[in-house]
Amino acid sequence: MSATRRQIAVAVTAALLAGCAVGPQYVRPVPDVPAQWSTTLPATAAAADLSQWWRQLDDPVLTALVERALSANRDVREAIARIREARALQRVADSGALPSVGVSGSAARDRISENGRIPLRGVPNPVDLYQAGFDASWEIDVFGGVRYTRDAAAADVARVELDREAVAVSVSAEVAAVYLRLRGAQSRLTTLDDQLAVAQETIALVTARVKSGLASELDLLRAKELLANLEARRPQVRTVVEVETRRLGVLVGAQAGSLVAELAPRQALPGVVPQLPAMVPAELLTRRADLRAIERALAAENARVGAAEADKYPRLALRLSLGLLSIATGNFGSAASAVWNAGAGFTAPIYEGGALEGKAAATRARYEQAAIRYEHAAARAVEEVEAAAIRYTRERERREKLDAALRIDEDARNLAIARYQAGLTDFLAVLDAQRQLFSAQDDETVSREQALGYLVALYKALGGGWVVKPDALAATMAGRPLEIPEERN
Repeated sequence: MSATRRQIAVAVTAALLAGCAVGPQYVRPVPDVPAQWSTTLPATAAAADLSQWWRQLDDPVLTALVERALSANRDVREAIARIREARALQRVADSGALPSVGVSGSAARDRISENGRIPLRGVPNPVDLYQAGFDASWEIDVFGGVRYTRDAAAADVARVELDREAVAVSVSAEVAAVYLRLRGAQSRLTTLDDQLAVAQETIALVTARVKSGLASELDLLRAKELLANLEARRPQVRTVVEVETRRLGVLVGAQAGSLVAELAPRQALPGVVPQLPAMVPAELLTRRADLRAIERALAAENARVGAAEADKYPRLALRLSLGLLSIATGNFGSAASAVWNAGAGFTAPIYEGGALEGKAAATRARYEQAAIRYEHAAARAVEEVEAAAIRYTRERERREKLDAALRIDEDARNLAIARYQAGLTDFLAVLDAQRQLFSAQDDETVSREQALGYLVALYKALGGGWVVKPDALAATMAGRPLEIPEERN
């Protein structure tokens, strides 16, 4: 058999061996999550859309802020830059499956020592040497090392794309939470203004009674003390307004003070009944971008296990070199100047001092870590949903009790005022009734704000804030439990 035929035979054999990939086959794992929630989720609806859940709060200002943040927030922009990096690295990995082609050329003047090897007869010394060439090589992916590397890069791209979605989810939830704290503080300021007006009316009433000899100066001092205590609460509440306004400025990608004028007009907290999708815990695996990102990281580590296993086996490559070589420019382009070389070769590790085994063991350990992270994240996701649902439900119950107490306190205060004006009770009863009423009013506002905050946390925990792709919704929940690739001897 001629040398050329032997080279062709080697190439064909390598192609036939291309299916001999080593390493673990990846199957989407299924973490152990409960079949049903251990608590009841509030107000579920089969067709509820979580991709833009903040619109359910029916607040145009909030919607505009969230949309600004999703396009200009610095964390979102950084995540987009990471996507560009991962895609560039994927192109590098994909190039490993393609031939490597290059050209070269040189012109040199060379002199051979007359005291060394004998110069060629008829060739001047020194001599001009001209060379141009075309080189190509292609590694045959017999044991799957290149394919596994490409799979890992593709999984990394999917992971960072999902990371970006997870960042968007967090940003939208944070914008909503900060916005609700701002509006809650503004609502408390409005309530405080009403209370100050009532306290001033009380002072006017007591002052008139003091002038008429129907009340003592002590009653007037107590009324003024209540007014002073109310005024002392204003700086604390205004601090919340000013701080949260500046936090929103940073969240939307601007400067801290950029929204001060825009958000200065007071606005009440939204009143909303949540619309949540009817779902089971297992659906979190497709509905939450952060869980899907961790699963893609697990797939990447699985592929790196295969690449490390492939490094233990021989590498086969085809080589081709075409060119021109001449000592004169006049005949440089003639057929007689042509040179070429074609062949196939392989490299195989024999002894690496345990380096290859150590590398493979390290990749398996990283896969194990990723598997544990995925399992832990799935368990945490279920816990986050149930904790948010419990907090929201309990806070709604608390608010109902506060509403009932508030109505009672209003009646008690009105009765105390009437009895005081009729001379049937002293001013201390009026003062106690007003203090209790003002405290109940503040508690009711804080409770409404907290309930909405827990609702935001529930939307986020359910995976709200990104568009679930059709392939994710169609992804089967069937698969194998999380497992670790077995170590190869």
